[in-house]
Amino acid sequence: MDLKKSSITADILNILSDCKVHTLQEIADEVEVHKNTVAKHIQSLSYRYPINTFCGGINRGGVFLDKGYVHQGKVLTND
Repeated sequence: MDLKKSSITADILNILSDCKVHTLQEIADEVEVHKNTVAKHIQSLSYRYPINTFCGGINRGGVFLDKGYVHQGKVLTND
C-alpha cells in the first residue's frame, strides 16, 4: 500500500471514528477523492473493522463504524 492509499484509509477511519452515519459523498468531499474511491476503501476496511453499510432511497444510505469500537488516532479496540 502506498503512502497516498494509507493516508486515504487513515482519513476515512478518522471520519468514521465518531460512530455517526456518513454518506459516501460526505466522506469523499472531506477526504477530497471520488466517492467510488471511498467505496473501495470502505470495502477493504470492512474486512478488518466493524464497518456497517446500508442503502436506502436518495440520500438515505450510509456508512458507520460499530459503536463497540473506538478509534482515537491509535488502535481500534473492542472496549
